[in-house]
Amino acid sequence: MSPTSATAMRTKRLIAAIVLAVAGLATLWASEAVADPAAVQSFSAANSAARIKQIKHYWTPQRMRHATPLTATPTRRDVARAARATTPTSGRGKMKTVPPTLGRAASTNSEARTPFANPISNPTVYPYRTQGKLFFKSRGGSYVCSATVVNTPTQRVIFSAGHCAVDGGVWSRKVAFVPGYHNGHSPYGTFVATELRSINGWIQNENFSYDISAAVLGGTRKVAAVVGSRGIKFNLARQQNFVSFGYPAAPPFNGSTLYSCPSAYKGQDPTTSNPRTQWITCNMTAGSSGGGWIVQSHYLNSVNSYGYKSQPGRMYGPYFGTGAVNLYNAVKNLAP
Repeated sequence: MSPTSATAMRTKRLIAAIVLAVAGLATLWASEAVADPAAVQSFSAANSAARIKQIKHYWTPQRMRHATPLTATPTRRDVARAARATTPTSGRGKMKTVPPTLGRAASTNSEARTPFANPISNPTVYPYRTQGKLFFKSRGGSYVCSATVVNTPTQRVIFSAGHCAVDGGVWSRKVAFVPGYHNGHSPYGTFVATELRSINGWIQNENFSYDISAAVLGGTRKVAAVVGSRGIKFNLARQQNFVSFGYPAAPPFNGSTLYSCPSAYKGQDPTTSNPRTQWITCNMTAGSSGGGWIVQSHYLNSVNSYGYKSQPGRMYGPYFGTGAVNLYNAVKNLAP
């Protein structure tokens, strides 16, 4: 082979290598752009006992009272834009059930069944004490949502809305949970989140079909051992009878009382992508975000997510399908 031919061959090989490298990068970029919307991401919220103690002391009763209720009132255009940006999935798999636990003491109180939101007179008894208020810092402000203790092997996990954990790509900080909160009192103390997790579809696109988060609670006490837990069900038929719980804080509510909204499944939001969100009749306001939708008296099966200003008395929540299963599996064995 002549020197000229050898040089030409080397040039062709170099060009081919460059083409392959560029193609590989393009494939990587493309895979990132279409990342599985039901996959889970994490954020470390508190990584030491000293930090947990600091956050617990930060949330004084006064700071809790003055925290701003977080709300999600998107327009249909906002919801549609996020849905279009997310790779569609069926969101439906095999039905799965995790049973509840009772905690230290059970209660014979029954869940109220009246139209729209009605107050729970004593949220310190089971199962109401598995519901609680979630306090956190975000973008310089102090905010409040609602959350639910769910049964896991570690007894340290709560579920809430995705927008209570990460908003606009910014993760919440100084996250603390107060089960059974009532009129400014924290009957079982304050539990600090050491890790937050949410789902790609929410984190990357703010797709309300994936507006779910989970937090792992640190400290020496295990929250579910203290107050008990709700069970959790996935991939159920949508036609359920729900009881939604939360701490609404915007008028006419004041955030000091746990409320419940009993309602049958009413329908889906056609603006969303699969798995489409669903709605119930409920007039709870900002602050109730993340509160649990309970089915069959014991099982978490959605959370308060959003509402439209043009539809008062209607609450939307995500379907607990593949994304929710992935989230539960990602956190169920985590401990501080």
